Amino acid sequence: MASPSSQNPPEPPFYVLVSHSLTAPSTAGSSTTLSHPIVEYHYADDSPHNLLPRTNGEHVFVLDYNEAHLTSPTAHSLSSDLAVRGVKVADAPGAGVVADEGPKNNKIYVIETSATPVETMQVDEQHSAEIVLAELKHRNAVIRSILDYPNSPS
Repeated sequence: MASPSSQNPPEPPFYVLVSHSLTAPSTAGSSTTLSHPIVEYHYADDSPHNLLPRTNGEHVFVLDYNEAHLTSPTAHSLSSDLAVRGVKVADAPGAGVVADEGPKNNKIYVIETSATPVETMQVDEQHSAEIVLAELKHRNAVIRSILDYPNSPS
């Protein structure tokens, strides 16, 4: 007899985090913050208008999870100032330890985001060539990582 988990398709994502990277080209390191998003489940036949931001400054990410296809999920940003760089899927620490309201997807989905490059560079005599070059390299790296997703391996 097969186990119940092998008969049923995987449940939709339950554990979701947003990882936002802040990198500055003039600094040696980067800073990453993790946050718990408000999760709403929408389905393919739902109106796309339900996905639009409801308030100014609200960021909406769409995690495309198709339980019929066991491929990696993809995510998209509906925000003009944040871009998705990837989705990491891993076993959620401590998931499944406490059996509560039925079966859950015991994977954690981390949506990796980055701010979209903004034209803030002002070329004047105070900017050295090294700073300008560092800013351009940083912008190109961010844009490249955004354009490579979802084709890049996570």
